[in-house]
Amino acid sequence: MTTADSSSFVLVLVSYYQDTIHGIEQLVASFEAETGFVHDSVIVIDNSGKLTQQGISNVGRFSVHKGSNTYWEFSGWVEGMVLAGTLGAPRLITLLNDSYARNWTITEASRGIIAGMYSAAQKGKVAGWRDNFSFLRKPYFSSRPNSRVVICGQAMAGQLQASIQHAIDQYAERHASGAALFSPDEENILERWVKSQPGRWPKDALQSRLARIFIEHHVFDGIELRNLESFPCGLVGRLVYSLKRRKFQERR
Repeated sequence: MTTADSSSFVLVLVSYYQDTIHGIEQLVASFEAETGFVHDSVIVIDNSGKLTQQGISNVGRFSVHKGSNTYWEFSGWVEGMVLAGTLGAPRLITLLNDSYARNWTITEASRGIIAGMYSAAQKGKVAGWRDNFSFLRKPYFSSRPNSRVVICGQAMAGQLQASIQHAIDQYAERHASGAALFSPDEENILERWVKSQPGRWPKDALQSRLARIFIEHHVFDGIELRNLESFPCGLVGRLVYSLKRRKFQERR
């Protein structure tokens, strides 16, 4: 693995879809061009095994590692953060998966927001994204953590890693005991969401998706509020982003 020091910036990228190192390099180059932020080291957690099966391990600033894929990008992030910890306490860690550019994009609508996330992380915060669906919906769905990108500084890396693991453990415990993941009110909201997308969610895929939603919505539970900053910020910030996202046709 590439050696880094306490001044380095590390990207942990969980990959499902990419099957070549060139594809990984292009994705990271696109993300860095859109955000204006360049990382010294990129830890690729290969959840599909497509890269590691080819014997790909270290290419320049990229190191590729087989992921367990036990809990999707969340277990991949934990595995990547453990590896990042061996790099000599990197100054900043970005958590990403390769749904970027495939399912969501960065445009003029969100560049300033992501710049704010990097700024907050460099000031010692955990910077996370929040869903921004509709102000007419209940708070559970209109303002919940979204796992598209998470950024943190060195001081908060341990707390963030523990928080992600705690969310995974919460899900595993409920799943093992048969306990409900969501309250009846939340289940009604989710049922309406599923029905609004007929044919999209076969039973097996839906169960996996609901598990991911549960973990995603609890991923910051272990972060002290004073150490967490969510973006877009505030009601006005979310409203402005919602309008700009439509203007620039940004996918989410």
